[in-house]
Amino acid sequence: MKSADRPQIEPTVQPTNGRAVVADGSGGGLIGWVQRQSAAVLFTLLMLTLAGIPAALRLPVGLFPDVDVPRLVVLGDSGEQPAEQVLTALTRPLEEAAHTLPGVETVRSVTGRGSTELSVRLRAGTDIVQAQQQLQAKLAALNLPAGATATVERMNATVFPVEGLSLVSSRHGLADLRLIAEKVLRPALLRVPDVAQVIVVGGRSREMVVTLDPAKIAAYHLAAAQVADALARTNLLAAPGRFRANHRMYLTLVDGRFRSPDEIGRTVIATGSAGTGAVTVADVATVAPGVEEPSVIVTADGQEAVLINLIRQPSGSTVTIRKGVADALARLGPTVPGDITIRPFYDQGEFILDSLTSARDAILIGVGLAMLVLVLFLRSIRVTLVAALAVPVTFAITLLLLKLAGQSLNIMTLGGLAAAVGLVIDDTIVVIEHAFARLNAKGAAADSTAVGGSLSGLLPAILGSTAATLVIHLPFAFLSGLTGSFLAALSLTMVFALTTSFIVSITLVPLLVGWLVRPEDAAREARREHRAAGSRTRRAYLATLGAGLRHAWLVVPVGVLLLVATGWVGRTLQTGFMPEMDEGSFVLDYASPPGTSLDETNRMLLDLERAMMQVPEVETYSRRTGTQMGFFLTEPNQGDVLVRLKRDRSRTIDEVISDVRRMAAERQPALQVEFG
Repeated sequence: MKSADRPQIEPTVQPTNGRAVVADGSGGGLIGWVQRQSAAVLFTLLMLTLAGIPAALRLPVGLFPDVDVPRLVVLGDSGEQPAEQVLTALTRPLEEAAHTLPGVETVRSVTGRGSTELSVRLRAGTDIVQAQQQLQAKLAALNLPAGATATVERMNATVFPVEGLSLVSSRHGLADLRLIAEKVLRPALLRVPDVAQVIVVGGRSREMVVTLDPAKIAAYHLAAAQVADALARTNLLAAPGRFRANHRMYLTLVDGRFRSPDEIGRTVIATGSAGTGAVTVADVATVAPGVEEPSVIVTADGQEAVLINLIRQPSGSTVTIRKGVADALARLGPTVPGDITIRPFYDQGEFILDSLTSARDAILIGVGLAMLVLVLFLRSIRVTLVAALAVPVTFAITLLLLKLAGQSLNIMTLGGLAAAVGLVIDDTIVVIEHAFARLNAKGAAADSTAVGGSLSGLLPAILGSTAATLVIHLPFAFLSGLTGSFLAALSLTMVFALTTSFIVSITLVPLLVGWLVRPEDAAREARREHRAAGSRTRRAYLATLGAGLRHAWLVVPVGVLLLVATGWVGRTLQTGFMPEMDEGSFVLDYASPPGTSLDETNRMLLDLERAMMQVPEVETYSRRTGTQMGFFLTEPNQGDVLVRLKRDRSRTIDEVISDVRRMAAERQPALQVEFG
């Protein structure tokens, strides 16, 4: 049927309480149901919005989405055995056990003196938690060498610390610092919500040093192993049994723990022969207090220190940990000696708070600019108020859905919220503009019924536009691998925001327009459109559009040219997994030549540290030698330095890294350095 033959339904203007109401007979369907159930719709949206506010406050906050990489890492330790022995007795059995896991793709190992590291890569989609449990069970059943241990960890963002503290003192030694960190700080920090582990690195542990005299050992026909066995048998606390007395049950304890060097010296090694009496430790050795031989060296701000690393729970909030750590340290202040300085050398929560602030500002700026556009073009504060109310409702419900979906606020979800601002406001503006275009044709004002009728014809277009955008984002949620895991959070956020925006635009917005718009608003919009119809800009646009249509044959070659240019530009762009971020800190991984001792590596790093502290942008740093941040096998000639920069600085982080790289090449050319 041609358009001329179709029956035309002309809107009629009916007075209602002094206001003009446009009725066009299109009050049925979804829009009509919304108008009839306006009270229920508003109540539902209000409840969802109010529920979204506490949900947003309780959302976990982290740097990255909580994703499990399909990779397990096994660290094995067997004391100080040579690498060849570790390879045969420890690495090979661990590799064979790892290969039996379902879904294993590759198993790589690195073996060093006394330790080994296995990287077990699994197929995408494998249940990583179940795989970890299966591998732990298989390793527990192995017949490993005496004293050997094996630990399994799955690779995710929670492997690395989110908060780091350094302890330095001018009067207390490293043994005292470690004791305070282990016995005072660690229990308090473990009680902080969302903290999974508190790891103490560095310092020294007190011990008793028993120095054997070879001549005396030989004179008594003893061996060093006999002395060690005697000490191990004596230094124990055991409960051999129970007994009843006086109508009570008592537990019997045997306490043979050493409390002084003299007690160690009186320990009996052997009873002797030919009436020579018992042979004690004091007869063949000297006993003196000491500290353990260091296997790692840790420094902070130019002096040896003790570091405390806090690991986040998988569903925990980094910002919550940051606040909890500050509160815990404030409570512990009186119990810690005054000469001990506790400083944060790494604070991921500060970076995340900055990101949240930036995302909030971006959203507010976007909403503010949209409101300004509405004011300039529609010349109505009341119409602008419609969009100002619709946007926070949309985002509150979106945050509620993210909470229900188990998501967190991170760089991906925040990016999705910021990117959705324009699309959310666009839905509202389209509905408002369409309602004005239909209602001001007869010079009538709007109410909720009239706006609902005018929107019925627009509903298929809004639905199609929203669906077309959703189908673009939905495939990202089904990408495999690590990339898909990250993009799924972004995709889910966009889907929630756009779906909520569509619902709000066909329910809340028509009601608000019908209640807030006045007759003068519609009349003013009609006059503005009439003036715009004859404007010079409109005539220029129509002339350009007409010229383009008359020369449509130019579209194909221009399109091909743009396609070729796009392909060329795409090939020249740099690629990477994550965008470059200035987190306010960077990590310098280093390695001295193989075979370099711990002391010599420490000497080289101390020289580099003195130069690095002269960089004006450096606020503080922490250095580990013989160990690293994270779950890695580290040799005595390897380690890392975490450098924290000042917030107010004139140079970018890349410029500071270039400066430190130049210093390392000039002062210690034997060091191999990498920056991240």
